[in-house]
Amino acid sequence: MTEESAVQITPVEASVLLSAAEWDPALFVKTLAEDWEVTVPEKDVPASPEDSLVFEHEGVVIAIKLFNEPLPAEMTRMHAAMNPL
Repeated sequence: MTEESAVQITPVEASVLLSAAEWDPALFVKTLAEDWEVTVPEKDVPASPEDSLVFEHEGVVIAIKLFNEPLPAEMTRMHAAMNPL
């Protein structure tokens, strides 16, 4: 592969704002499949909500983790502004 044909990959960060500091990994995986057609291999689904969900989809590594700390108000507004719903 030449330098001209190399694909530039840029990391992307996104947040999901929750109403409570809890998540159900199995439900999240089900929603990804139903709403976004993203399938997570069963072996990658964490047994505990304290664990990270890390898997590969279409050559992209996706990592999901619950952060129990509250977001600063400015960051909350910034992420909420990017929500298309």
